[in-house]
Amino acid sequence: MSLEGVATKLRADVCIVGAGAAGLTLAHALRDSALSVLVLESGPVDDPDRWNEGEAVGHAYNGFLRGRVRGLGGTTAVWPGQCMRLRPEDLAAWPFDLDASYRRAERMLGLTEGETARDPWELFGDAGPGFDPSRIESAVSIFCRRRRLASLDVGAARVLTGAVATRVEGGRVEARDTVGRQVEVECVAVVLAAGTIETLRLMLASGIGEERVGRTFEDHASADVARLIGRPRDAQDMYGMRIRHRMLYAPKLILPGHPGCMANVVFRYAPSSAFEALLRIRRALRARARPDVRDLGHTLRGAPDLAAGGLRMARGREPAPRPVDVRILAIVGQRPTTAGALTLSGDADPLGMPRARVDWQLGEVEREAIVATVTTLDDELRRTGAGSLEPEPWLADTEHWHDHAFDSFHPAGGARIGDVVGHDLQVQGSPGVYVCSAAAFPRAGCVNPTLTIVALSFHLAHRLSA
Repeated sequence: MSLEGVATKLRADVCIVGAGAAGLTLAHALRDSALSVLVLESGPVDDPDRWNEGEAVGHAYNGFLRGRVRGLGGTTAVWPGQCMRLRPEDLAAWPFDLDASYRRAERMLGLTEGETARDPWELFGDAGPGFDPSRIESAVSIFCRRRRLASLDVGAARVLTGAVATRVEGGRVEARDTVGRQVEVECVAVVLAAGTIETLRLMLASGIGEERVGRTFEDHASADVARLIGRPRDAQDMYGMRIRHRMLYAPKLILPGHPGCMANVVFRYAPSSAFEALLRIRRALRARARPDVRDLGHTLRGAPDLAAGGLRMARGREPAPRPVDVRILAIVGQRPTTAGALTLSGDADPLGMPRARVDWQLGEVEREAIVATVTTLDDELRRTGAGSLEPEPWLADTEHWHDHAFDSFHPAGGARIGDVVGHDLQVQGSPGVYVCSAAAFPRAGCVNPTLTIVALSFHLAHRLSA
């Protein structure tokens, strides 16, 4: 429902700003409560880049345009479904236990409860790489069945699309659409669930949360850091995707400590392989374009490889051919510091609201975490006889290493629990205003955040219902 024909004043017990993973999960979790719920979603919008643009003044930041979607379902419209739990040492910094909420999140997303907390090789009855667990931890990433949350059952909750929240205070939210219609919502509780960047921007524009809002902004830094020297097919069998119940399971390697660093083993294939050609044909057909005739030839010539891939898939392995190169992609977390910050820009969006200004910083702490990961993994590979690592030479360049790093579209921080919001997720000094977003994470670790965002939504729903 859009703002057209809607009364200029509305009432609800709970007004949720944002209809993405957090906002829709919260509305879904409240559907059987006695609370009346109203959800405000800014999208869909024409020319999304025009709305999502921001100012980057520190390290280059791509997450403004590539990491955000406006519309029902939010970024889950393009989410691959990768679900991981925060590591226990990161969860130790949280003031409440998320296990029950993680289990509800897993159930809603079509996962088996508790599987995201298990060891990937133990999960499949395999021996694993034999690494010292005190030096390299293992984790599993599961690509869930339910990825597009736009169709999530929200019960009797009203959802207004094209409604851009422009000001928030305790008990009241103002929203406008692109043609000037305005609505004012009176409510008992306002929940800011519009993603880290938009949540912080709205808090700053509304003057809530005081001067601490936006400090300690972070994102996961990613970099292609090393080449694995060894037998490519053996590496693929050990670290490649597993398939079960039509879901993909990916083993991950994590350097313990804070900030943590996750090592993804990435396989590269010959461009002329039938597997790569088939993927290009599929992308072309999805885009309603004509496939390249050369890819059709590669596919026909590689029919035996595709058949072998089918047999691998039947055994629960990814159907990819033998890799020509094996790489290590490092994803490093950040310590909450005052170095990174999100503030307001002097530029304005189409409604006249100031855009976000991100000062994303990468320093020696992140480089040292990556170097330690490469060194430790190299030691363990050599000790177990599985190969070795050839690190990228730029890792030794303390001044320019970050030129090779990029953000992971995982913004977090700026309204952390214990700093800006209380243990009940209520903004300190702003009664009735809550934050349900990675912006509130007291520690974001080095893993993908969506499962934790969904779990946080279930946690808040329980508090609001009570």
